[in-house]
Amino acid sequence: MLHENSPLLRLHRHVHHAVVAFLLTGLGLTAAPLTKGPYLQAPGDTVMTIRWETHILEPAQLRFGEGTQLDHAIGPIQPLTITSGEYTFYVYEANLSGLKPNTTYGYEVTVGADCAKIRHFKTFGTNQEKTTFIAYGDTRTNPDRHAAVAANFRRHSPEFILHSGDLVARGKEYQRWSTEFFDPLAGVIDEIPMLPSIGNHEDDGATYLAYFREPGAQRFFYSCDIGPVHVVSVDYRSNKETDEQYKFVADDLTASKAPWKIVFLHAPMFNFGGHASLWGHEAYLPLFRRTKVDLVLSGHSHLYERFRPLVPKENPNAWAILHVTTGGGGAPLAASIPHSSMVKTVSTNHFIVFNATRDRLDAQAIDAEGREIDRFSLVKDAGKQSASWLAEAAYEEDVAAAVRSLPPRKKKQ
Repeated sequence: MLHENSPLLRLHRHVHHAVVAFLLTGLGLTAAPLTKGPYLQAPGDTVMTIRWETHILEPAQLRFGEGTQLDHAIGPIQPLTITSGEYTFYVYEANLSGLKPNTTYGYEVTVGADCAKIRHFKTFGTNQEKTTFIAYGDTRTNPDRHAAVAANFRRHSPEFILHSGDLVARGKEYQRWSTEFFDPLAGVIDEIPMLPSIGNHEDDGATYLAYFREPGAQRFFYSCDIGPVHVVSVDYRSNKETDEQYKFVADDLTASKAPWKIVFLHAPMFNFGGHASLWGHEAYLPLFRRTKVDLVLSGHSHLYERFRPLVPKENPNAWAILHVTTGGGGAPLAASIPHSSMVKTVSTNHFIVFNATRDRLDAQAIDAEGREIDRFSLVKDAGKQSASWLAEAAYEEDVAAAVRSLPPRKKKQ
């Protein structure tokens, strides 16, 4: 038996990789040992998950440690084998636990004889007082526009990224995951964890689940706490009170004591431009109001919309919710439709940067060229919404009626 580090075994591996590279090139696929990633998933104050993909079936190892001292190792790691159409690929996962909060770690992935460069990540702090994060969505179809948007992210030093769905144009088409999602985010999600929500273009979600592992059980809905912010990812395909998701979301939001509760999902609850969406009004809108959700972020319609805070006409003193459509990550843009219930609507590629403390949530919407297109703040005093904020409120029923009255052609954009 050859020793693991013997010259002959290393030569065999290099020849093997060269043959595989030749075959992959003929299929139009990248021949690098790491064909996707590594990238960060399921973040926390003491945990982090790292995933990557190859087209070569070989045991892998992950080394990590504080700073640049890679004195811990996980491996050999055997991958999950995934088949998508004519392609077979391998997704590896390393689950790190027992980490120190608010600490920077280095990590390095090795597949066979090939070693990737050292990357870094930082764990969340325990009971941290503030956080910075990015939200955007609909990154499908135009990878050059997605790359232009994503090129802005690191300068804002976000701790995590929310994605409101439609990561790619067709979830079942394997090659799109490289060109439309992972390639434009190279150098970003290897050091900044992403929390996605499933969109309609992810198809049945099989490949989506193969690539992403979120906090808690692996499913299409989940929640996560980061400092003063509690975020909940909702699967837009489920909108009934009898669904498993509804019970999870209701229990989760009821139990949360976070200063800010943010829900993100693909289909907007209120939206004019693009799809004219009115998702979840029967079950989820009353739930979000009752559990005091502050902000609902969505995509699906490819533009930026910020509504005034919305309350029900029958109870204008109810908890006011802000709804923002952020579907400008790269998909073909939809036309803006101004309405008195909206503060701002812009048809452009964009993302939103949020800075949260316990009593203030500041947001800046930025286009692909780095220019500000909108800015807003939510402020609370002892957990209560400010009088000036409530004075801006519009009625949900009036907005919904206006959306329903749009010509059918607007709803099909």
